[in-house]
Amino acid sequence: MRYLARKYKLNGDTEEAKTRIDVLEQQLSDNAVLVWTFLFKQGATEEDKATFLASLKKNLDGFSKFLGNKPYVTGDSLTVGVSF
Repeated sequence: MRYLARKYKLNGDTEEAKTRIDVLEQQLSDNAVLVWTFLFKQGATEEDKATFLASLKKNLDGFSKFLGNKPYVTGDSLTVGVSF
């Protein structure tokens, strides 16, 4: 994915944009681990579900705050960060 982003110039124009993309990519990866861990947990209890949902809400609120009122991760331009 990163190769294609560099090839087609979708990896951000500035260092700030590249950093925002890197942060988003890592956060999405962490979120995926959270989701997969819960989904494949054997014998998950209601307490586990409540913990998972609270963590998910916290992460999604963080994404919302990170994006602010920008249409894309880096502002007005489409980048590879949108594809994750």
